[in-house]
Amino acid sequence: MRGLSDAEVQRLCNVNYEHEVAFVATSGSREAACIVAQSCYFIDPTTNLADVAYMVHPDWQGAGLGSAMQANMIAHAQPAWFARFCGRCTAEQCTHVAPGAQ
Repeated sequence: MRGLSDAEVQRLCNVNYEHEVAFVATSGSREAACIVAQSCYFIDPTTNLADVAYMVHPDWQGAGLGSAMQANMIAHAQPAWFARFCGRCTAEQCTHVAPGAQ
């Protein structure tokens, strides 16, 4: 993966919590925490859909962390007024999506 530009980092770090929300999961002590997973959604006001993204470190995949991140995002999004989450995945990644998820 290429590095992020300063503008991309600022956009990802300064979310507005209304249309752009991001979460991280960490491992380790507070003083030496490492980010092991990230999830976010961005609401498109023209379609009223929330585009979602998840990243889980390979060492943590298969442990249910992605599902926990998704549940946390759904709980946070309950008061928001958008139609649904949308995302894309590879064939391998889609085997981890819960049945009935879109």
